[in-house]
Amino acid sequence: MHFWEQHLKSFLSQYTKDFYWRASNFLSAQEVEVLLSAAKSAEKKALLRPAAIGKGERKKKIKEIRSDKIYWVDDFTTDSGKIMQAVFLGLLEIVRKELYMPAKRFECHLTKYEVGDRYLLHRDRHSVKPGRLLTCVIYLSDCARGSGSLVLYDQDLKPVVIQPKAGSIVVFDSSLEHEVKEVKADRYSLTGWIRDDLHTGIRL
Repeated sequence: MHFWEQHLKSFLSQYTKDFYWRASNFLSAQEVEVLLSAAKSAEKKALLRPAAIGKGERKKKIKEIRSDKIYWVDDFTTDSGKIMQAVFLGLLEIVRKELYMPAKRFECHLTKYEVGDRYLLHRDRHSVKPGRLLTCVIYLSDCARGSGSLVLYDQDLKPVVIQPKAGSIVVFDSSLEHEVKEVKADRYSLTGWIRDDLHTGIRL
């Protein structure tokens, strides 16, 4: 849980009030480089695949809605995997002990948005399989202002704009509507979810 020790008070204070939390310099430059190298290695091996939307029979790839590429991570024995596991297991522990959520596991994937890519307004908690409790995004590259912003919307549809910066993190309730604005330069990130179910089931 060492990633979270210095951020715990800040996380609990903001999340319990706003249902989202963000912080810069969550990962060191060295840790970011390890994860970014893993993402680029997956890309070279053609493991990054176009992402889909929906679940089950409704699952489909619609580039006009979502155009990023992803690689689901299952091996946590590598250097990059150990960092990911430490981050998400730490968050899982906090969610259970401090927020009293019925969290049981995490899942994560590496993500790349290329020039022109975006993801229109959506929620991560699906009506068909609503297992996701919290969404966590860690940025592995910087984006210039106006490029690749994550925009969260509260119940009154008030936007919270988060500009990607390498090493920064954002955690939010998976039921919040959000979108990723059009990207003007390659945008890499690690995205994961804390879930309340035990089985992998159908992935997005």
